[in-house]
Formats: sequence, C-alpha cells, structure tokens
Amino acid sequence: MADWNAASGPSWSNGQSHLPSPSPEPTEDTFPDDLDNERTDPISQLVKAWTIERCSPDIMAFEGELVGKIMGYLDAQAKLIGVLKVDGASEEDHEKIGLVQMEMDRVGWLLRSYIATRQEKLMRYTSYINSTPAIQTRLSVAEQTLIESYQQIFEESLIRDVVGNLPEELQALDEVLPDGRSMVSQPDLDKAVFIRAKQDCGPVLMPDGSSLEIKKRGIHLISYRVVEQLVLRGEVELA
Repeated sequence: MADWNAASGPSWSNGQSHLPSPSPEPTEDTFPDDLDNERTDPISQLVKAWTIERCSPDIMAFEGELVGKIMGYLDAQAKLIGVLKVDGASEEDHEKIGLVQMEMDRVGWLLRSYIATRQEKLMRYTSYINSTPAIQTRLSVAEQTLIESYQQIFEESLIRDVVGNLPEELQALDEVLPDGRSMVSQPDLDKAVFIRAKQDCGPVLMPDGSSLEIKKRGIHLISYRVVEQLVLRGEVELA
C-alpha cells in the first residue's frame, strides 16, 4: 500500500477549524469569518481571485504568481498519481486516487474559468485596453500579445468587409458621439456590485452627493465606480 502521508507532500489546508466555540451570549466575534481568519493557501486564493474577476466590471490585475503555483500543484499531483498507478495500488489507494483526481478537476476548472473570464473581457474591451496604459499594466505578457494580435485582425477584417464600403466620414473606429458615447467599448464602472468591507473604510461619496459609512463586515450593493479604489486597495472585496 502506498504511503499517502509521505507521498502527498505538503498540504495547503491551514488545518484550523472554522466552527465557533459555544457561547451563551453571541457577540460580533463569536462566529469568525474569512475577514478574521483569511485562508492564504493557493486554492483558496484562486477562488478569491476568480470571484473578484467575475464580479468586477473592470479588468483586474493578473495573478501570475498564483497561477504559477496552481499549475505547479496540478503537475505535481498528476505525477504523484502516475507513480502510484505504476507501482501498484491497493483498493483503498484507488479510492484516494479518485478523490485526488476529483480535486484536481475542481481546481483545474477554477483555473480555466479564471483565465476564460479575463479573456472574455480582453476581447470585449481590446481597443480600450490598448489605448489605456494603466489597464495594460494589469495584464500578463501573454495577454498583451493576445489583445495586440486580436485588435489587428479584428480591425483589418472590419475595414475590409464593412467600414471600407462606407463614406470616408463614417470610417472612424474610435469616434465619440455628441452625447458622449464612444464607439470604443469600455467597462461599465457604474454597474452595481455587492461588496463586503474587510475593515472600516469611513464615508464614501455617493453619486447623489450623499455619503455612505462603510464599516467592517458591512455588505452593500453599490456602484463599482464609488468603491473602485477601495477594491483595488483590498479594503473591500467583491462578493
């Protein structure tokens, strides 16, 4: 029988129980949540990055180091399973291999979904990203290469099949209309998002001129533009 304790390598579980201690008079801290005991293992961080990317209307910074760790984990687990299968495994070991493969499938799906979510945004906002240096710094080298190639192919196709047949005054691809609307698709930063405050953030200015006090653990449905800087600084998280 394979020695799973020795072969499985270091665990990414923090080994801590999240069950609250019994208390006759519950208080704010009786039921600890992720704000007080945030898990830092790569899989938990991948879930967090995936959630933020899917919930944010903007393009967030690429988690390159985290993605590298996840890919290394998947590769190591695949090699371990291969070794155990070659060396021969008992029925109990086969059950454990099945559980490891299920976990690998779950993590692999999260990783693919994270990357696909980013790629969908890159395709939708290619022209905007290529004209906005601040956003370009959030991309990986591969993503920068992707949007440059995609924009070139897209514009060449559009000009050849559509724009080239229009009058010259209608051929611009980046025109801004008199009402302020642009032909270049941009993220809707006014989109409403759910946030959870990780700390007291003080009052924020709302679009109507009023202020909103954001306190730790507070959950709000609010315009992304209002809390954009709080999100980027990690003071609130998207949910």
